[in-house]
Amino acid sequence: MMNKLFSVLFFLIDVWILSRGDAEVSCQLGQSCILPCRFTPGDDLEIHWFKMTPTLTEVNSFCYNDKDQWGHLDQKFGGRTSLFKDQISKGNASLQLTGVMVQDEGRYQCHTSTVTNKNTSLLTVRIVCDAEVSCQFGQSCILPCRFTPGDDLVIHWIQLTTTQAGFHSYYDNKDQLEVQDKRFRGRTSLFQEQMSKGNASLQLTGVKVQDEGPYRCLTSTITETGEFYIDMKVYAPPQKINMKQTENQIICSSDGIYPEPDLSWSISPPSSRTFQNTTRVQETEELLYNISSSLTLSDREDDLDYICTISTPSNQRRASWRRGHNPHVTIIIVLTVIGISAVVIALVFFCRRRRRNAQRKAAEVSSVASNTEIILGVGKNEGPSVIRGESLGSVMAPEESDGSAATPDETLDLDEAGGLTLARGVAGGSAVA
Repeated sequence: MMNKLFSVLFFLIDVWILSRGDAEVSCQLGQSCILPCRFTPGDDLEIHWFKMTPTLTEVNSFCYNDKDQWGHLDQKFGGRTSLFKDQISKGNASLQLTGVMVQDEGRYQCHTSTVTNKNTSLLTVRIVCDAEVSCQFGQSCILPCRFTPGDDLVIHWIQLTTTQAGFHSYYDNKDQLEVQDKRFRGRTSLFQEQMSKGNASLQLTGVKVQDEGPYRCLTSTITETGEFYIDMKVYAPPQKINMKQTENQIICSSDGIYPEPDLSWSISPPSSRTFQNTTRVQETEELLYNISSSLTLSDREDDLDYICTISTPSNQRRASWRRGHNPHVTIIIVLTVIGISAVVIALVFFCRRRRRNAQRKAAEVSSVASNTEIILGVGKNEGPSVIRGESLGSVMAPEESDGSAATPDETLDLDEAGGLTLARGVAGGSAVA
């Protein structure tokens, strides 16, 4: 029972120590660095150093048999860590880390135990360098390096990876690229006209994600040797955001981004309602990232602006989308408009045709009337009288009788009142009054 209580107590102490943190150490890029750790000396000593990753990466282990334990050591730290064994008996469990790299930055745990005591301390390692340079993917970038001018100049640029890749060398007054790593061939150059002024800066073209990391510039002359450390960061900002609506979803996407981006949705005007979204990230062969997210829309809210924001640690871009109408409603509206338009066109056509027919008939009636109306005379008391013929074609004036029979079918006679009377007769007969 007591053992269990002590175990729980030690666990709580460890958690408390880890939560508060004990120290922060700044380490120069490419140099050696000491991570401090103290304990109370005792028998059966064990020392364990871990880097606090999700899997607790083992950095160095030492057991009471006075031997380092390398069995579970992470390869990234192989040959780069050591303890001060002559100081262990005095309670010094500090760790020396050589060839510091950017990847070494983070939190470390030093755990010591003896027969009588257990101790855990936590420290944070910060990596510092002479310069930090941000280079855009696909562009040219200059890595700075200065030195004191002198004779017999030698310049070596090295990428500080596990293989210490040869980057660019200059000596005997010319570039020496025989051992240059093939990844950099044709992409590096020095400013040779500036060397006499102490400028050993290097230009790198066509920047790639693989170029990211620490670099060391080594310079030497007859009188002086120098080192300059640069931490190079590569970035590819989101250039364009594509947005589209598919049924009840809005899709936001962007391609060719580095480092891995974040995507978030927001609404204008702000709303307390939550919306379901799904985000997917893909890595390309160039180690860039494509990101896409779909947001499921609500049927109840139409007048909203949906804002998609894509961001990296150094860049941010956003785009907005106003939701369209329900496609089924839109189809119905379009069909309704088309139907109404067709009816209106048909009515206009019918009215115009009817008006043209009416005008044509009126013209025909007017023409017939003008051809058949004849003012035949004026009465003594009643004014003008108009005699309408029955499709006569013409009105014939009376001719003087020469004593022969009347041949016209119709004759006009003057009545006693002074008017005209139309008399119809039979050919060869006499006119009837």
